[in-house]
Amino acid sequence: MKELNELGETRAYALVARLLDDPVTRNIGARLARAACHLWRAAPVELLPLLVRYRGPELGPAFEAAFTTASISREAMRAHGALLRGVAFTPYPRPHSPRTRRPSVSAYDSASATALLTAKPIGVIRLDRAPEIFGALLDAGPLTFRQAAQLYNLTFRLPGRSQAQCAALWLRHAGPGALPRLLAHMTPYLDDYGIGEYCLHGLAQMGQQASAALPAVTALIDRRTRIPCNDSTPDAEMELDERLLAAALSARRAMSSRPAPDAA
Repeated sequence: MKELNELGETRAYALVARLLDDPVTRNIGARLARAACHLWRAAPVELLPLLVRYRGPELGPAFEAAFTTASISREAMRAHGALLRGVAFTPYPRPHSPRTRRPSVSAYDSASATALLTAKPIGVIRLDRAPEIFGALLDAGPLTFRQAAQLYNLTFRLPGRSQAQCAALWLRHAGPGALPRLLAHMTPYLDDYGIGEYCLHGLAQMGQQASAALPAVTALIDRRTRIPCNDSTPDAEMELDERLLAAALSARRAMSSRPAPDAA
């Protein structure tokens, strides 16, 4: 991987093309194409047509692995998915991310949310289903001083999932004056493979109010190389980067669009 990075993206693609064009080095080319997909975001889009062209009548292990890896790329599948219809390979499983999944119906109303928070300490820093709990309270009216203190601690005490999930709630409670501090706490973690997806979803929930964070989100989207991750396999690490990229694109759309006008 280090040698491939030193070669450079454009020259690496050219080398893959030359290796694939020669039957003697074709499997080496497929393995190099797979490594390029792990390193550069554009590689699956650039190299998938070449892999399809040179795959041969029987798909060997090197080509099958390369196709599986390339299928992780959402953009490659959008651009070239039709080319793969006749290719017998195992697509990479697309797990449903639990990070941004929200229940269609909240399990809490104001009374049950109040009862739950009363049993929690003011200094709470983690709370399962916090968006539902505080959302129910904010729908019913202003938070009490104690509830606001709990939400403050969830939002600002520790960087992580709770902070990202509660940021939009704190903005709703405290108003636009809280935005600079919220964004300062969230933007440093957008490329963190552990909590970045949560932070990006939090920015998306804030919508256009969080537009000051657009440069940071756009910088994440415009990366040529994959975000360094630590997972069980290079394919799994590539999937984490793809999920961060998808979350960043979704956040940018939400932050760039104006809210729909109220119906007359």
